[in-house]
Amino acid sequence: MAKSVLDVEEARLRTAEGLKLCLAGDEAGGIARYHGCLLPEVAGKLGLMVHLRMMEGAGRTLAADQLRTMMLRKGNDITYASVAPNASPEDAVAEYEDRFARGMGNAVMIEAYLRALGRLGRTDRVAAMFDTARLLHRTRIGDHEAVARAMLEAEPDFTYGSETITRQMRYRHRIERLGNPVYDALLAEIRAEIAAHCARWAASGHPLARLVPDAVEMKSWAMIARAEGHNVRHVHPYGWVTAIYYPAGLPEGSMGGQLRVGGWQDPPPPGWPDVSITPEPGLLVILPSWYVHWTEPTRAAGARLAITTEAVAA
Repeated sequence: MAKSVLDVEEARLRTAEGLKLCLAGDEAGGIARYHGCLLPEVAGKLGLMVHLRMMEGAGRTLAADQLRTMMLRKGNDITYASVAPNASPEDAVAEYEDRFARGMGNAVMIEAYLRALGRLGRTDRVAAMFDTARLLHRTRIGDHEAVARAMLEAEPDFTYGSETITRQMRYRHRIERLGNPVYDALLAEIRAEIAAHCARWAASGHPLARLVPDAVEMKSWAMIARAEGHNVRHVHPYGWVTAIYYPAGLPEGSMGGQLRVGGWQDPPPPGWPDVSITPEPGLLVILPSWYVHWTEPTRAAGARLAITTEAVAA
C-alpha cells in the first residue's frame, strides 16, 4: 500500500505527472502516481476535478473512472459543484442527486448535499434523509465489564490522538489486530449488528438505500477520555456506518460526557437531528458516518470509555 503523501507540493508534482501519463495513454502508470495523494486534506488542494475533466475530454474514461473511485473511497467530494465558486444550491443538489442515482456517494458528499438542500429550504427532504427513527440505532451487547477492564489495564499503552477532531483523548488504534480475545468477542458482535443494520437499511425505502454497500470492511479503535477530553464535531469521511460502544457509563461526578448528534452549530438547521445520548454499560449506538456528531467533556477525573468501529465499502 502506498504511503500517504501529506506534503501538498509533493502530491501536486506526483498527480501532475500522473495526469500527463494518463493523457499520453499510460493509464495504469498514471493512476499509480495518484496513490497516496488522495487524503481529503491534500486532495482538496490539487484540482483533481480538473484532472477528471481533462481525462474525460481526452477519452481516457478508464483512468477517469479509476481516479473517481479512488477519490470516493478516500472521502473526497467528486462533484464539480463542490469546487465551482459560483455554483448555486440548485446546481449542487442536481449534481449530487445525479451522482447518487449513478451509485456514487460517500459521507462527505451526503453531508454537503444536506447543507445544499437546507439552503433551498427543502427541510422535508433533509428530515427524510436523516430519518433518525430508522438510521440511529441503539442496542445492548457484549461483556461490558470485561471490555472495560481490558481498556483500563492497557491505558498506559494508549496514546494521544490527532488534534484534528479530538481534544485530550487517548487512543488505541486498530484493536482488531491485537489478538485480544475480549476485544475480538466484542468486535464479532459489533460486526454482526452493523451487517444487520446495513441489510435493514438497504431493504428500506430510504432515499439512499440503493447506495448501501453489499460488503463492508471494518476497523476499530478504543478511546479513553478524562476531564476535558472530548471529540469535536465531525463526520467520518471514509465510512458508511459508524458504531460506538460504551463498556461503562459516565464516571462519577461527570458534568457532561454525552454523545451528541446534530449540526455544525447550535441550534441545528431545520430538519437536522438534535440528539443527546448518555453512555451506559453495554450500549451500542449505530449511525450513518455522515451524521455530524461529537462528545461533551465530562470534567471528571474518572475515565470515559468508548470503542468506535467504522464500516467502509469493501
